[in-house]
Amino acid sequence: MNEKINVVFCIDAHYSQHLGVALASLFMHNIAGNLRVFIVSSKLDAEDLNRLSYIGKTFGAELVFKKILDDRIANFRQHLHISRAMYFRLLLPDILAGENKVIYLDCDLVVEANLEDLWHTDVTSYGCAGVDEGNPAQTARLGLDPDFYINAGVLVLNLAYWRRHDIIAGCTKWLEANPYKSILLDQDAINVVLRG
Repeated sequence: MNEKINVVFCIDAHYSQHLGVALASLFMHNIAGNLRVFIVSSKLDAEDLNRLSYIGKTFGAELVFKKILDDRIANFRQHLHISRAMYFRLLLPDILAGENKVIYLDCDLVVEANLEDLWHTDVTSYGCAGVDEGNPAQTARLGLDPDFYINAGVLVLNLAYWRRHDIIAGCTKWLEANPYKSILLDQDAINVVLRG
């Protein structure tokens, strides 16, 4: 049997409906039995859990719910429409301690392709793989190389690398030291700490 593709979403109660759409689109373009889907959240009520579980059962998918406490992200600011639950993405090496690689997907997207090629992206020597936004305003704001700033909505994460290099601590320290420079919050931290 082939290795399962680990996919992870981080949500709060306000985004459970969006996640339902993302899950359905994921399962429509991928063989559900080839996936292990982690849903990381702090507060989901029974109705939301039942709806999401129903989607998983409908497609014969393995959903693993990971409930965590907000205390590790309580001091980080919220900005614009970005949910504080996005900070959970930074904690995935701890939350998913038994996994070394995952595909992280924002919960408000629609999957339109099979994820197998993405899963086989080689990140052995890297913290993550992502798509360059090609946005010089972001790189200038953060003092990064002018031609590289990744969008963190779709990432292949090497969690083993994050653990070895203590990326969680690096991102946390940067966010604490730059509360107003981090306009795009954890996405900025990922770009700064993992640059190069």
